[in-house]
Amino acid sequence: MPISRRLFIALTGAAGALVGTAAGARGTERDATAAVETVEALRAVPPGARRDGAVRHALGRQVRGDGGGGVFWWDAAAAEAEDGGTVFAPVDGGTGRWRRLIDGDWQAAWFGVRADGVTDDGPALTRAIDAAAGRRLMLPKGTIRISASLAPTASRWHLRGQMPERGQYRSDNTTVVDASAIGAGGWLIRRFDREPPLHETIGPFVHADIDFRLGDTHGFAFGTAAEDGSLDPVRYETVRDRQGQKYVHGVRFEGCRIRGGIAKHGSDEGGRIERSGQRLIFLTKCFESTIEDCTLVGGDVQVETWGCDAPVIRNVRCNNGHLPFLLRRSGWFGVQHRLADIQAESFTFGAVVSDGVQLAATRLRTEANVQGPPRGAGRFDLTAQAGITARVRADDDRVILSGDAGGILFPGLSLIELHGPEGQRDTCLVTAVDGAAVRVWSRGFVFTWSAAAARVVRIHGYALLHGGAHDALIDTSHPDSFPNVPTFVYRPDNGAMFLTGIGKVPGSNGDVRSLVLGNVEPDPTSTRKRMGFANCADTVVAPGWHPFVTVDAPFPGPAETATPQPDAWLYSPRTWAAGGIPFRRVEDETGSRAAWLLRAGAPLEVPVPGAAAAAAVFARSAKDGARLVAGAHGGETRHPLDAAAWTRVDLGPLEAGDTLRLSAEGSLLVAAVRFLRAP
Repeated sequence: MPISRRLFIALTGAAGALVGTAAGARGTERDATAAVETVEALRAVPPGARRDGAVRHALGRQVRGDGGGGVFWWDAAAAEAEDGGTVFAPVDGGTGRWRRLIDGDWQAAWFGVRADGVTDDGPALTRAIDAAAGRRLMLPKGTIRISASLAPTASRWHLRGQMPERGQYRSDNTTVVDASAIGAGGWLIRRFDREPPLHETIGPFVHADIDFRLGDTHGFAFGTAAEDGSLDPVRYETVRDRQGQKYVHGVRFEGCRIRGGIAKHGSDEGGRIERSGQRLIFLTKCFESTIEDCTLVGGDVQVETWGCDAPVIRNVRCNNGHLPFLLRRSGWFGVQHRLADIQAESFTFGAVVSDGVQLAATRLRTEANVQGPPRGAGRFDLTAQAGITARVRADDDRVILSGDAGGILFPGLSLIELHGPEGQRDTCLVTAVDGAAVRVWSRGFVFTWSAAAARVVRIHGYALLHGGAHDALIDTSHPDSFPNVPTFVYRPDNGAMFLTGIGKVPGSNGDVRSLVLGNVEPDPTSTRKRMGFANCADTVVAPGWHPFVTVDAPFPGPAETATPQPDAWLYSPRTWAAGGIPFRRVEDETGSRAAWLLRAGAPLEVPVPGAAAAAAVFARSAKDGARLVAGAHGGETRHPLDAAAWTRVDLGPLEAGDTLRLSAEGSLLVAAVRFLRAP
């Protein structure tokens, strides 16, 4: 029956008197007769003493003083099932239940959670989560040992541990959840929903001030997925067909430490990296989630999202994982992710990999793994150190290695640099690995050279890799660096990547440079989709001749005479219908730069800026017999090129409103197009 105000006041008064009995184990004769040692003794109260509204004080749940006791009153009309902590049936059965008097937060100890580091508290914690049903559930100090995956049925929960000051993780003053006994392949908590009503929402799911120790166990998985934790893309893509799917709202981790197994790096000799597949937090279609004031240690992927809209990750430190943040594609609708005040260190692949999400990252500091190859920082020379060479074919996206690439290269994460016998050098993103057969990202990249054996270098340890159909804005971030290692990798299909206020970590090792891989544009005259820099340290800004970077101010500083200027850029081409653009480092008399491919039937038209009076094109023949065809306002000239040397072709005079047209007879490489001011 519902508790009345009069009964509540009476019970509250009884509770005050009985607390003295519990604390000092003494009191009046009336108080003593109202107390029982444990909950089991409460259930054994004889029928004659169980009158409606009768009050008893249990001094403990299993033993006196274990925190699970409390004040109970007899509800003679109740008949519901026991919940293990707040409702108990008498041992002799029948109608009537002992109900706990609750004033404040719920306590996991009521349900038998002992936190002694020995007892398996998993079943008791599951009972507590389900019974609390979203109310704040306080976990006791000590170590809560879990030996099997938890599978609560509650549609929401709020777990809060005890910690004297947020971030002060000590086993003697903190709530520790130890799930290491579950072992590799298991999950601490899996919450999957497979056949829900259309667009039903569950949540929030809150975890606060808890030290989770996972060992090799997976951590938390929320959202629709397969039993093994893998994604079920079919279900994600059918929501527009009104197949239905339950959305998870408000998964939150606040002030927690989540420690997985330290990422396994394997032997340094063969360049191999052992991936455990362990995920600390795995969210699929979870909306408006938060990870805040947390520390993440170890594991393979520390935070993985798939199709999650508007998660916020801030004030988080990541350490010793292969991949701190893997933010995955959004499906058919656009989603955004926000990262702020992130410290990611000792990672193998990249601090942040975003694919298909709109990303805003502010104050992101990254420090790649410094333990040497193949742990992530710097380059690992597969040819010199592991004896692996590559066979490269022109106009192809396949690379055949002389050895198995399993455990060395990883799709979507690994960059490889290939050095040809005549000085060619291409850097590309690996998209598939099948033994010794490797594919690279080819929509904006194909090789222009062939070689039976090429030197192979694997690059890991970059700060951020962004690709997909949405923009990324990286603001006021400071990457650590290593010699010749790309800091930011941009592989857009339709988005853009902007970097503002990027500085250099004091004492960072070597030169900070940005490497851009590909930039697919259906319309080569478009400048909307690009990688851009603003207010960046000069060691971070990609050089102005970079073929995939749009420079908005082509003529910085005062006007100069018609001589080559390193910064005199207006337009950076993207791709053409025939072939695409390779990324290659080349040398000419003006220094090192990137070159791109121009083929017959794939002209490039570039608007001439109003201040330009002439243009200089640096080109050479990719194959014997190629010629550059160039001109403006209807006039074209043909220029023979040498396959062994770069040729400067001067074009002009040019006028405002002209369109410079470049095309090829054959196949040629263009290293630079510079628009020059009038003297």
